[in-house]
Amino acid sequence: MDNVFAFLVVPHFIVGMGILGASRAKEIISAEAREHFIYFVVFIAVLMLPYAWYRAFHAFFALMKDNVGNIPETVVCLNCEEPYFYDKIKTFKCPKCGGTLEDLEGFYERHPDMKNANK
Repeated sequence: MDNVFAFLVVPHFIVGMGILGASRAKEIISAEAREHFIYFVVFIAVLMLPYAWYRAFHAFFALMKDNVGNIPETVVCLNCEEPYFYDKIKTFKCPKCGGTLEDLEGFYERHPDMKNANK
């Protein structure tokens, strides 16, 4: 969930660092160069706003569809009964035997015959 909203923090952090750098620039550079630097920071901030709105729009609708938590953590093969982490294989096909994979959550409730076979 943190990655979904990280895009809102980064542009503001960049703008804040630019403004902080502009305030410290009084000691280092001339007034004209400082003015151009401030214009540059404002220009970058204006460029980042549509991007932040775009990402916020897509994050909002991803949350509305509830696509965030639907990816299973662990999957089990129906043929060879091997468990796999879904983020490592990213498919519902077994890399060992080519069988179909199912989510581990509720697996033995859906297949009680396999639960009794493992005992």
